[in-house]
Amino acid sequence: MSVPRYFVEGISKVDPDKSNGIVKITFHIKENGKPQDAVQLIVPVDNLNQSFQTVGETMQKTFGQGGGGRPGGGGGRPGMNPNLKDLTEK
Repeated sequence: MSVPRYFVEGISKVDPDKSNGIVKITFHIKENGKPQDAVQLIVPVDNLNQSFQTVGETMQKTFGQGGGGRPGGGGGRPGMNPNLKDLTEK
């Protein structure tokens, strides 16, 4: 099964629910120059914290303090960035 991929522009909404410990994070893409919600993650807060810690550690090791070497670009199909290499391809 192929996993859909989106180049997200940012976070539209963070909706934590204290009653069940679930966090909903909605990400947006730009379509026709306007933000449009495209992806929503629904994650238990403990898993989310661990996931972001793992991502943060990986980014620190990869890019260091300054974040240098980040790919840029834009355009193309909405939600996709043609300048980014698909790191899932072997």
